[in-house]
Amino acid sequence: MKVILASATYSTFITFNRRFLGLGYVHAYCLDDPQIAAECEIRHDFYETMHADLRDIAQRIAADEPDVVAFACYVWNTPDILKICAHLKALAPQVATVLGGPEVSYHYVRILEANPAVDFIVVGEGEDTFRELIQHKLNGTPELAAINGLTFRDASGKATANPPRVFQGDLDRFPS
Repeated sequence: MKVILASATYSTFITFNRRFLGLGYVHAYCLDDPQIAAECEIRHDFYETMHADLRDIAQRIAADEPDVVAFACYVWNTPDILKICAHLKALAPQVATVLGGPEVSYHYVRILEANPAVDFIVVGEGEDTFRELIQHKLNGTPELAAINGLTFRDASGKATANPPRVFQGDLDRFPS
């Protein structure tokens, strides 16, 4: 299975291309699982949104033929990410799109309902939730309804928000 972790934002003369730290933690934690490490190709890519056409970014992502694309959402990049997801779904409807980050961790049901191109929203800390989602994509377990911190569409298309994850105070349990 191919997974792309997408840092989609802009760079300026005072900032460089940012690969978001949260996605780095998610990446390292997924690769800490032996099955995921053996059966998944996980890549963390940067997409420049200021000087690029968002359709072109979606085409680049689709050309890589990923199974899952996950975006880190912040106040400054979420509008562009939602457009990229819409373009991506038009090109490759089979790709599972996942949003996470602070901008989507509060109004997740509303965001999912308003954006049919988004398949999943990881709410709050994403390491465990995203890893369990990838495990689900690989084996069908755990069931989506058992993944705390995940919002998704059920079989009828209704937005379903699972209970939140317990806050992890000990960050040393996560590889980096």
